[in-house]
Amino acid sequence: MARPRILVIGAGIIGTSIAWRLASRGASVTVIEAGQPGAGTTDTSLAWVNASSKLDSSREYFDLAVRATAEHHTLADALGETRYFFPSGHIEISRESGEADRLRSKVARLQKSGYCAQLIGVRDIRRLEPGIRLPATAVAASYPDEGWVDGPAMARGLLERARGSGAKVLSHTTATHVALRDDVVTGAHVAPGKLVGADTVVIATGRWTQDFLARLRVDVPLTDVAGKDSQAVGVLVYRGEGLHAP
Repeated sequence: MARPRILVIGAGIIGTSIAWRLASRGASVTVIEAGQPGAGTTDTSLAWVNASSKLDSSREYFDLAVRATAEHHTLADALGETRYFFPSGHIEISRESGEADRLRSKVARLQKSGYCAQLIGVRDIRRLEPGIRLPATAVAASYPDEGWVDGPAMARGLLERARGSGAKVLSHTTATHVALRDDVVTGAHVAPGKLVGADTVVIATGRWTQDFLARLRVDVPLTDVAGKDSQAVGVLVYRGEGLHAP
């Protein structure tokens, strides 16, 4: 039986993860990347691995974040790597009484859902982060399973594993559009005028997806959150815990 030919367009964290998984399962995989692997959308993300900040989102989104957080730990164990995922933990601090009540309620809801969360006092905070000055009335929550990812490094690492499983990588190669024959996908055209054949094309082009698919009149709804009204989250990520305060 012939190996399925899979073409992955885009070598960000999603494209490289898909390429690695498919190549490791025996598919014939080709990855096309217009620039450097991991240098597109993946390089613009904080890559904060958490579900605690998603509690008030839809239940589906929260559940996805819970599973994704657990999966990052599983993936790190499977890869035997410590250079990509940093399970630093996360501390959320509330300084005022009103915020403290909200944080206590949040921790109780997270615990009820089975998520690892606990309240900690000022003494515990100072033990974990001696450089922080807080009033004695401060309340904090600890989410020990959370952390952050070096997205570009992980994308490059996954791509190397895909290559080690036989994947072909075409970097600095621009895919211009999907190739069709009788409405059946046959691959993708790359500049200047070359066809890369495939049975299936995976489009992992991040924020450029709408432009890439415009020729096929396929509309992929994306939300542009950049701009002066974008919400900012106060987060400090470094060698210690991740710190988050309103």
